Amino acid sequence: MNNIEKQLKLMEKITAPSKEVEQTINQIVEQEERIRQAFQTILDQITRNSEFYQRASEEWQNSVRQNLALMAKSGWYPNSFTFDFEPKKNDLSVDELMEEHLVQDWERITKKITELYPKRAHILSVAFSLHSEKNYIASIPLFLTQADGICNEVFGIYLFDGNKVAKKIDSLDHEGKIDSDIFADAILNLFSLENHYNARINEDTAKEKAPNRNGILHGASEHLDYGTRRNSLKALSLLSFVVFAGTFVKSKNADPADVSQARRYRS
Repeated sequence: MNNIEKQLKLMEKITAPSKEVEQTINQIVEQEERIRQAFQTILDQITRNSEFYQRASEEWQNSVRQNLALMAKSGWYPNSFTFDFEPKKNDLSVDELMEEHLVQDWERITKKITELYPKRAHILSVAFSLHSEKNYIASIPLFLTQADGICNEVFGIYLFDGNKVAKKIDSLDHEGKIDSDIFADAILNLFSLENHYNARINEDTAKEKAPNRNGILHGASEHLDYGTRRNSLKALSLLSFVVFAGTFVKSKNADPADVSQARRYRS
């Protein structure tokens, strides 16, 4: 072996480690690229899923709002037990559905209202008894007045004060006093809809949808026929709805157990 060959062999020995390092580095770079591509695929999938769930959430909220709006149009409102109610028959009208629900869940609904507002128990118990005794002429005014008072107690504005509750709720929300999410938004949105209970006395068509609070409490001759079982149940649904809506307000009246029950259906 001549000197040149010896020098070449020596150079190979000297440069061999650096080549191995270079190969190792290249392997690491290639592996990092594969990992990056794999994670990018995962991130892309997460993004697509996020967009899907966002659309699904918005569609669900819109669907709930539409269904609740149809209820309100007929003078009915949900409570914390409405969403797990299972009717005995299918294809019921909204009147039949809500009547069956309120009758079947009467004990749970009335108990919850009284538990949340014990200072009103002496009035609430009389109202519930009057309904049970079929004295709807007397039960309806009590349901309506208590709904009005509880609304003011919770939201700081009376329910029948010219449909201004929605604006008050928006104000409370901006102040961070509303425990808001898509479910709460769908429920509280009902306050922004037309309120048949607050219709003017001479709006005869409104009383076909719900008892006319103004006409009843003012003793208007056009509304002397309000004392029906259905109207009493509608007035109860309004009362129980106001109590339910109040659980979304961050206040001492928001019983954690009630909030948990009421919001099970968000997830």
